[in-house]
Amino acid sequence: MSAEKSCGSWHKWNMLWYLVPALVGTGMFYLIISNRVRTQEALFATAEYHNVVISLKTAVGQLVKEYLIAGQRLSYRGIFLSLLLKAWFFVGVRYCWLSGGIKVARRDMLIVLALSIIGTTYFSVAASYYGYGGLTNFWHQGLRQCLIILFVATVALLSCYYHAPNMSVRRCEWIGSIAFCITLIVVAPARVRGLIHDYKNYSVCIESRNKSWRSGLSDGDTMIWFSPPRGRVADTFLFAPGVYNSESKAPGVLDIMHFFHKEHLEIRPWTGRESRSQKAEY
Repeated sequence: MSAEKSCGSWHKWNMLWYLVPALVGTGMFYLIISNRVRTQEALFATAEYHNVVISLKTAVGQLVKEYLIAGQRLSYRGIFLSLLLKAWFFVGVRYCWLSGGIKVARRDMLIVLALSIIGTTYFSVAASYYGYGGLTNFWHQGLRQCLIILFVATVALLSCYYHAPNMSVRRCEWIGSIAFCITLIVVAPARVRGLIHDYKNYSVCIESRNKSWRSGLSDGDTMIWFSPPRGRVADTFLFAPGVYNSESKAPGVLDIMHFFHKEHLEIRPWTGRESRSQKAEY
């Protein structure tokens, strides 16, 4: 709203478009606070658990850390490679955009987007500390890394307002292409083996899921959950193997039983025998 007012394009009816996501977000926040956080047990015995002030303070340092490096372990080599990757990605986005001749969005809108990305990643970290006592859920960590890359791209677009007017399109194309190639060279070697491993097990994961659903939809009050193999790039959330019932203190396992209306659940680990037997049959 402030950005629109500063540009002189503000209209009172625009308030309705800003209120819709605000009201939806407020409703979702209320549902989370009233239904989940109150019953969530602390996964880490820390002072941040259900303490707003300490969670907000701790999230500041963790946010800076996540913007510097993708992993949880700080090292000079990791920070250097992470900043190098972001720098080449920045150059690639900047010069590819300049070579395309596409009009860049308004400066104030790009600044608002950049600030909103920082705010989203910050409150994601703070909420994790508040709700669990520490960082958990690698899916959220991966989402924050995607937002950080989006932040770098936003800053790159903002930098397009400052460039030499006589720079040729051909030169911008070469610089952008080289920058993206170097970005892939930095990232790809560490992921190739993991990608090959995950794609090889893709059919096994689908079969495990289908068998689990068939067991859940079968008659009776007992079902079997067949665990898929753990992924290396697309990590897999695995339940602890064992036999559970409706009195088990395991939130994730209870969710499965409630969904399929079962009283007993057996979690079977993946041992690799299923894939070997399927290959033998083939």
